[in-house]
Amino acid sequence: MTIYKVHADVRHCQSIVFDTDDYLDVLDPSIGEKEAMFLPVVNKSIREHWSPIELSYFHNKDTVDLADISIWKSGLLLMNEKAHKSLGAALNSYGEFLPCELHGKPAYIFNALVLKCDGDANITYATKNGWKQGVASLEFNPTVDEPLFKLQTEQTFGLFCSEAFKQLCEIGQLKGIYFTADLTAAL
Repeated sequence: MTIYKVHADVRHCQSIVFDTDDYLDVLDPSIGEKEAMFLPVVNKSIREHWSPIELSYFHNKDTVDLADISIWKSGLLLMNEKAHKSLGAALNSYGEFLPCELHGKPAYIFNALVLKCDGDANITYATKNGWKQGVASLEFNPTVDEPLFKLQTEQTFGLFCSEAFKQLCEIGQLKGIYFTADLTAAL
């Protein structure tokens, strides 16, 4: 099975975003500001504490198209209704959809809750003078088969997906993210 790294397409699309203050107003009282800001790494369900917030678009330089799906901190996907319809069934068991609103229409934050660690991949680190500088090579074990997951290593944190997830995005003609087979690509 082919695994891809997921990237935000800020060169071609205006990103879906939220006001951090609104986000923190909802989560700070229940889980605290630090956990809320590092939610993808903390890998915690927040459904029981969630109240809908307003999403909007951020105009990335020289972009016209509006994203259907965007990434926040490599673990939260912000999506419009079109993206939710295309991906909802495939992702439902791998995280939680948090209702929001985007310019008066339904929208969602998807909190991905599958977190892999070093043991789920073969990782080689680039070193300099004996210090790890980053990931030089990365290959996932064949047992990794979730459609969307996060990976935390000693040096990086990233969002990855299966071929099936990539195909769903392509079939749905979703704008706002892109995929690379180079799993170490920072882009």
